[in-house]
Amino acid sequence: MSGDAESNPALHTMDFAILGTARSGTTALARLINVDPGCFCGTECFSGAADYATMGMPGAFLGPEISAGNDRNIMLNQTELRRKLGDGPVVAYGNKHPNYFLVMDQLHRQLPDLRSLFIYRDIGEISVSWDRRAANPKDKWPEGRTGLFSLLEWIISISRLAETPWPIRIVDYVALFYTDRLLAKRVIGYLSGREPSTATLERIHNSVFRGGQTEASAPAVSKHDGFLASIGNAGLSSFIHHQGFVSVLDVNEKLREFATASLPLVFQYVADQLAEFGSGAERAVVFQWAGKIAKLFDAPRSSTYLAVRAPMEALIERMCSTGVDTERKQADVILSILHRRLANPGQRAVGPGPGAIRTSSDGKGVAAASGRAGPSARTGGSTTDAAFPTVYEDDGLRITHTEGGHIAAAGPAHVVSFTGIGLGLQGIQTEEFHKTLVAGTVSRATYVIDKRRSWYNATYDGIREFLVPLCASSGRLITLGNSMGGFGAFYFASLLPNCTRAIAFAPQFSVHPELIPPGEKRWAKFREEITEHRRRHALDHPSDDIDYVAFFGDGSKVELEHARRLAKAATARTYIFVVRDCEHDVAAAIKRAGLIVDLLRLLLAGGQLRPRAVIGLLRDGGLTVQRMPTEHDRARRAIRDGGVSGQAASPA
Repeated sequence: MSGDAESNPALHTMDFAILGTARSGTTALARLINVDPGCFCGTECFSGAADYATMGMPGAFLGPEISAGNDRNIMLNQTELRRKLGDGPVVAYGNKHPNYFLVMDQLHRQLPDLRSLFIYRDIGEISVSWDRRAANPKDKWPEGRTGLFSLLEWIISISRLAETPWPIRIVDYVALFYTDRLLAKRVIGYLSGREPSTATLERIHNSVFRGGQTEASAPAVSKHDGFLASIGNAGLSSFIHHQGFVSVLDVNEKLREFATASLPLVFQYVADQLAEFGSGAERAVVFQWAGKIAKLFDAPRSSTYLAVRAPMEALIERMCSTGVDTERKQADVILSILHRRLANPGQRAVGPGPGAIRTSSDGKGVAAASGRAGPSARTGGSTTDAAFPTVYEDDGLRITHTEGGHIAAAGPAHVVSFTGIGLGLQGIQTEEFHKTLVAGTVSRATYVIDKRRSWYNATYDGIREFLVPLCASSGRLITLGNSMGGFGAFYFASLLPNCTRAIAFAPQFSVHPELIPPGEKRWAKFREEITEHRRRHALDHPSDDIDYVAFFGDGSKVELEHARRLAKAATARTYIFVVRDCEHDVAAAIKRAGLIVDLLRLLLAGGQLRPRAVIGLLRDGGLTVQRMPTEHDRARRAIRDGGVSGQAASPA
């Protein structure tokens, strides 16, 4: 390798990265790797914010840009690398850093062939290590950086692994160092791309492997063991230990399930502990830690960032309850950064400033954020209240998102609301049904606005790209929409993870030229601007595991024709309700009757859908409603009665 490799990254870029929270065993893993003469793993030689695409190996380790660690650390790393290069060729270069879990997307975008390895250690043991170092006055470890903060970094790292599309590997700390002496061979083979020698494995076994000892012989007792037991930490640790060495893509469902349930509980527990028992030093670390997360986190549009932001803001605000001016100023800076990261996800946040809509280098839209108060600037001059921070926007699509409400009993964890054309609002498309959704019925609400009014023909790719990872971390999900939004609620229900129900008011069955009902002349201006009809009809790809619930007015023949065509394409779990004395304004008619909130609460609740309960609620409120039979209803009735049911809407 040439010493000028750093000026020519095509020669040899970094081969692998070691991920893991602080005190999880990343340093021990680096030592194990460095036993192999053909591998070199630096220990925090480069920061998480470095530009790895421009670093050539080995020159980057020996040149002036190696500046992330302290001088002694740099000297030790360079001495070790020079020794190795003097003994023979080094075939694989890597680095370990405790902040890599915050920048894993950036790392893999810069280095598409990077082999990343996350070392997993039980969080109870990690938190004890943090507490021990924080309590040692001779240790450079900050006094207030106690085990509480290890819990936060741990749950964020699990959530990030659950959502990553990169084939990152996970290795279990106990298996690697205590119980499986053959695991080192697999680890080095993965990181270096070749099998280690027998002599190397023997040296690892003699110098690093601790078989015969066990951590269980002197179990670490964490002050947080009771809480960790309540969220099932032991089960997660046992699961990963059983896997030993595994691709995250093979276990992300398990990780996602755990992270989704546990992340808000961990933040709440830490906030409660700090509020009741926290020292001044710990309170100071809150702001340092939150600032690090806000600045380094490389995926502000990810489900993890969206899930973390609200509880982090709540934690910061809670630490400011004493009214100390310096804390308030720190908090305002961090909160501003959190919002700016949504405004400009492609760049690092370096301080407070106004949000703005930007376009990435590839021409795709990026997120825009509203501030803590006041309206957000939007392309085209439309505005939305700050309660709806924009998390994605381009020329044709806007997605806003609210987080952190309190889930009602049996309510969904997440509702995705698709907005209609907006003709009744002077052409302004707004977040529909938001008054019900933000009133505490759901914990997460996402609003999808197709600004091109294309019935998602022009915006489908952006919606899928953004919503699928966002919804993957949710619990039970429901889609909702009116008119064109109702079409979207039905169409996207089967494409979004965890969706159990789709609710649509006056949805079009189709605007496709081959399928649109005869006589349908509404919205012609927008339909004519659709250059390619890629979405055929609302139930183009239905799921038998989803309830499809639609409401139509009976005052329009063409409206009823949309309903009839929907009935012909229906699944066994499709329910169509027809309300008398209204047309396309069926949602408004239900609202005028004072029933929209109660209806949505009934439909958003969990459990089996009961059509009679829906009809009973509307009739008790003074509306006349019937249920239109679907093809499945007619088939069931034919089997039951030995005949064929009629074509008209019939009472339930």
